[in-house]
Amino acid sequence: MKKYLPLLIFVPFVVSLAAQSTTRWKTDLSPQKVFIENKGQFDGENNLANSQTLFATDRGPCMVYFTNTGLTFKLEKRKKPVKAEHEGIERRNPEEREEEEHKLNVKTDFVQMQWLNTNPGVVVTGLDEAQGYYNFGLDKGSINRVRAFNKIVYKNLYPNIDVEYVFHAGQGIEYSLILHPGADITQVKMSYSDVPKAMLDGNGNMHLGTMFGDIIDHAPLTFYAEQK
Repeated sequence: MKKYLPLLIFVPFVVSLAAQSTTRWKTDLSPQKVFIENKGQFDGENNLANSQTLFATDRGPCMVYFTNTGLTFKLEKRKKPVKAEHEGIERRNPEEREEEEHKLNVKTDFVQMQWLNTNPGVVVTGLDEAQGYYNFGLDKGSINRVRAFNKIVYKNLYPNIDVEYVFHAGQGIEYSLILHPGADITQVKMSYSDVPKAMLDGNGNMHLGTMFGDIIDHAPLTFYAEQK
């Protein structure tokens, strides 16, 4: 009897940015290679109406938010304003001067990627739970003991097609389209939001220009899963 092995289409994407940002994590100030489940701490952050964030990850200069139909890159640069006597900072009372010096100039850019015409019954699950928990302090109160995972899977994003997200050993995030018997790859369609500059390079990699640098969606590699 002939056995069929799942076909994998593997694509890494990386964010290549010059800017730095402050992190949201409260227990560790370095970016973590984990997908953190959303328990309300990420609500409204992806700038996409009628969309519920399920997981998020901090990739240093940006946040990546995952919904049941796609993901959002939130690119943010924060810096303190330059002190200037001509703006009157030095002439203000100590309280006002301290408040001015602690204000941040924030620039934000969003890039949305949506899987089109997906299965409405898709299930998004975190796998390979990471050690420890995450705690978030918010204006409305704290959210504690939030779990994180090393992989997230979109099961039946399209009929007989799963999508897995993991972290690249070097940088960026990898995603794999897993085609089971009966899958129709022509159903898979992606749509990116308008960006100032988008282009394919000579190697088939998609460069999405932002105000901070490029998001690079690399050309896919195709192979069969190993038979177990």
